[in-house]
Amino acid sequence: MSYTYIDDGKIVTLDTKPDWASDHEEEVAAEAIKIKEQLIRDRRNGLLGLCDWTQNSDVPEETRTKWLTYRQALRDITKHENFPDLKEENWPTEPS
Repeated sequence: MSYTYIDDGKIVTLDTKPDWASDHEEEVAAEAIKIKEQLIRDRRNGLLGLCDWTQNSDVPEETRTKWLTYRQALRDITKHENFPDLKEENWPTEPS
């Protein structure tokens, strides 16, 4: 496999991976993980916002209690063993 990049406006092709390429790849991978984590937090926060109403004082106790477990599972999503590589089935199910 060859590695091609542009250096000072010239196309350079190497037979081996340059040392700096692996460092750059690690930075990109670390940034990608940060972005995935933030996207999950954003989704979680949105789902929590959609069910905030369930915790209002005028909501029946039975309804509030049903939603407490779901809401806690959403808050704990960042502690899930697959975080940040969550699959859809890793997300908690909204109560019916």
